[in-house]
Amino acid sequence: MPSDHKATIIDGKAIAQTIRSQIADEVRQLSQKYGKVPGLALVIVGNGKDSQSYVGKKRKACAEVGIQSFDVDLPEEVPESELISKGCLELLSRSGKSIKGKKAVVVGRSNIVGLPVSLMLLKADATVSIVHSRTPDPERLIREADIIIAAAGQAMMIRELVFNSSVWGFIFYVR
Repeated sequence: MPSDHKATIIDGKAIAQTIRSQIADEVRQLSQKYGKVPGLALVIVGNGKDSQSYVGKKRKACAEVGIQSFDVDLPEEVPESELISKGCLELLSRSGKSIKGKKAVVVGRSNIVGLPVSLMLLKADATVSIVHSRTPDPERLIREADIIIAAAGQAMMIRELVFNSSVWGFIFYVR
């Protein structure tokens, strides 16, 4: 390194604390404005000590900033599609929102997420529509939905529709 250039030491811990403080402020504002806080489902598959430790750190980080965390413990043998589907339904269940009789739109038709989630919603007595890249007028279906689950492999497929509705996240409960 040339002598006229000095190395800059970046204090990662200080930056991380600033970020946590900013997130905590945003969470407080959401809580005051809407009476709700964001949530994070912590899905643990199996009993691995490394996974338990990692999830414990995420649980602690959520608590530090006021984000609600939900534990979902699943057996080691659970297929990926079932894991994701159960995670989605667990988030809805833990949020206190009813699925029965609601209009649900699943954006995406993959074998890994879209179709299994659609079937689980049907079994939970929701009326389910699947929106994909060839669906005519997807905006109408999404506007009419009580529950929207974004499971599309196409980035930003519904971003404008959803964010214009003041709904956030991977799973959206509209009404």
